[in-house]
Amino acid sequence: MTIKTTTPSRGPYTLALLMLIIVLSAAAASAAEKAVARVADTIITEADLRDALDRYIPSGAFHGSIDRSQKDEYRVAALNDLIDTELLYREALKRGMKPSVEAIEAVIQHNIKQFGSEEKMNKAMEARGFTLDILRNRIRKNNMAEALLKELAAQSSYTDGELQKYYEENREKYKRPDAVQLYHILISVDPGASEDIWQEKKKLAEQLLTKIRAGEDFGSIAYTYSDDPYKFKSGDLGFVHRGRLSPQELEDAAFSLKSGEVSDVIRTIHGFHILKAGEKKQGETKPFDEVKTRLKKELEKARYEENKKALIDRLKKEYPVEISLELREGNEGK
Repeated sequence: MTIKTTTPSRGPYTLALLMLIIVLSAAAASAAEKAVARVADTIITEADLRDALDRYIPSGAFHGSIDRSQKDEYRVAALNDLIDTELLYREALKRGMKPSVEAIEAVIQHNIKQFGSEEKMNKAMEARGFTLDILRNRIRKNNMAEALLKELAAQSSYTDGELQKYYEENREKYKRPDAVQLYHILISVDPGASEDIWQEKKKLAEQLLTKIRAGEDFGSIAYTYSDDPYKFKSGDLGFVHRGRLSPQELEDAAFSLKSGEVSDVIRTIHGFHILKAGEKKQGETKPFDEVKTRLKKELEKARYEENKKALIDRLKKEYPVEISLELREGNEGK
């Protein structure tokens, strides 16, 4: 059973690890006093790190698929989040922000519900070596750090005018390439086959092309003779955009055909191909209204990450951070 220190539902702009988890395990308790980092006068212990690590990896995972190097990566990421939380908490205090009493109580009630009763939760905390006051303090720090991040997110928004300007300056990013509905027949040949076999397969492909050009149905011949899985759709590949077809000789042939036109036999490393062009669509730029929502999300996320990094970098200069995390350790009972 774990004790959570944030509310179950979360917004999109948060630290990766604001939902710290207190693992009620003997292994964590035994390391409670070992410092792995210090932010100004606040010590982050090995026990804090173990609690946080469960936000990344479910308890018991280290017995299986997580190797030591991956574990180290997770430990570093978890510790960075703990440090960032402490820094953001201090900045929130400096700005005069207040924790949400309702949110703190909601988290506590959520934990009581998870444990089945307040008495069971208190016993679990006592066995772990901390009190309700310590739990409240952790929840308060997380709450205030998250509130500061939400404020930062609000400051990272883009106006419609800014979005429109970015769109106009980057129209090439939003251009749909030319597309053609393509029908395909493949007579496959093993690349290592002898030239005699290649010539035999080429002869078959040329015979099929002759039938098609004499008026026989392309789809029926594809269904009967093609080695392409799309034979069951009469060779219909659907719309293929320029730049998506490989090898290059197939793309060149596909986009040189007129609607309804059938190609010559094309040899590639895969064998022999016959293409037929259906409807063709000219490339066009997606209208602003079509890309606006996605563009806004992408740009605001990027601005938010830049602003958060700048804030964290500034806070690290204001509040000294010392790290004494040991990596490449052996299994520690997790």
